[in-house]
Amino acid sequence: MTTPPVVLCLRSAPAARLLLRSGHAEGLHTLEPSESGSAAGSEGGQVMRWRGWTVPVVAAAALVISPAAAMAAPASQAPAFSDSVSGLEYAAAPAQGRFAGIAAGALPGAWSVTVDHTPLGTSAAITGGDFHLATRLAGTLTAVTGEFTAGTVRQLSGFTGCADQRFAVHGVLGKVGSGAAGRGTSTLEATLTHYRTAIFGLCLTYSASVRGSLSLTPA
Repeated sequence: MTTPPVVLCLRSAPAARLLLRSGHAEGLHTLEPSESGSAAGSEGGQVMRWRGWTVPVVAAAALVISPAAAMAAPASQAPAFSDSVSGLEYAAAPAQGRFAGIAAGALPGAWSVTVDHTPLGTSAAITGGDFHLATRLAGTLTAVTGEFTAGTVRQLSGFTGCADQRFAVHGVLGKVGSGAAGRGTSTLEATLTHYRTAIFGLCLTYSASVRGSLSLTPA
């Protein structure tokens, strides 16, 4: 989610595997002042942003998935799990951000998310997207998935000049569980950081990272 796009996975991976990948840079394009959400656009300097496949190959895991007992419990009885998450934004568009990284905690593993949102100025609303976590649940290799149902992105710093920008991300997920029959919920609380620098009078966003916490109640 650079200046315009959000933050805050990979497009829906098949249920049997999670593929995190990267590739070549996607190049530069110009942002309109209203799209940047930064005072830099009003200072006469044209804001450009570099966005591309910044994440190396994090994982390519083929998972043999068996339903775990914890997933089969009614939603009201399903256990809750807490993870810390960190990662990088590897692709961005004016109304979408894609991230991948590592989760540590009760359900450790590799995660990826796609976040659809309204155009990002100093704030945006999360309108959709998906979530994938490759982990072990009850000793079984499991892909936990979910869908974003609501949320917000709010700028915290970097309003002027070409300073790094920080955003508070709050995401609500539904249909959390193993496979398409998930009935659980989840919340994501994270800080998104856009790293920027000035080159030849232009403000470039060259990378973005996310760090925060994830609360999962798969069912």
